[in-house]
Amino acid sequence: SPEFLARERRKAFGGETTAPCFFNRVCHACGADCDLDEADSFPGPLPDPIRVRPKPKEPAPYRIAFRREGRLRYISQLDLVRTFPRLFRRAGIRLAYSQGLRPRPLMSFSPAFPLGAAAVRDVVDVKLAEIGLSGRTLVERLNEVVPDGMMILSARPIGPWEKKLARRIAAVDSVVDLKAARANSPEDLERLQAELEKFLDSDSTETVIRTKRVEEKRIDLRKWVLEARIVTEAPPLPSGSGPFLFLRTVPEARPLTVAAFLLGRESVPGTTLSRLDLLARGPLGFAPIR
Repeated sequence: SPEFLARERRKAFGGETTAPCFFNRVCHACGADCDLDEADSFPGPLPDPIRVRPKPKEPAPYRIAFRREGRLRYISQLDLVRTFPRLFRRAGIRLAYSQGLRPRPLMSFSPAFPLGAAAVRDVVDVKLAEIGLSGRTLVERLNEVVPDGMMILSARPIGPWEKKLARRIAAVDSVVDLKAARANSPEDLERLQAELEKFLDSDSTETVIRTKRVEEKRIDLRKWVLEARIVTEAPPLPSGSGPFLFLRTVPEARPLTVAAFLLGRESVPGTTLSRLDLLARGPLGFAPIR
């Protein structure tokens, strides 16, 4: 009856339920005039009880350090992002994916660097659908399937209190091989040292660069550089392979642009660049991200 429906509506908005009358043989005065004595036989099968879907387990976050050199110097950052899910599939390790129409693997990479550059130590954060994998197991299984030119150096679980990778990176250490750039003669090194001293003593050094969105953009190179010097060795690069131009820059900097400016050239090949490490700012200064 309309009165019963109105009463049920008020109960629904109040979060109350009405038990089936034929189970407990209690009439709720719905107006159907049922005979509860004949309610033992219910026509058709009873509906299945509503099952609450279990809450999915939280994905397990890991921080993975890796090396990229050799032939893998010549793949772009986009290709690198595509390579990692394939590595996990080949290793039989399930990555966690985002929700929505276009699920994507939950990975966070360090800032991109130029084509041809090597990474002595780079870092990526990933989230796995598998719980309980040790860092050692992860390293062993991934190193069995990595392509030539890549090596997984370490892996560890990330605590819930730790910041995301993008928020932790405060500086990037890299070196430019002056021998490969053909700027290692005594005269070249003397000229570069003079330019370095002049550059570091200046408060501002503006130049124009090209970007994807803007054809020309004026930037201050001095704000990019935290530290710069000429070094003869750059561990863990092979001994005797120097000299190098060591640069400690902010994450968004372009080390090759800085090197080209200091060397007085239009550009410097990407193959001369090696990323040494990613740094976080700690209470005692910069420290490698582990």
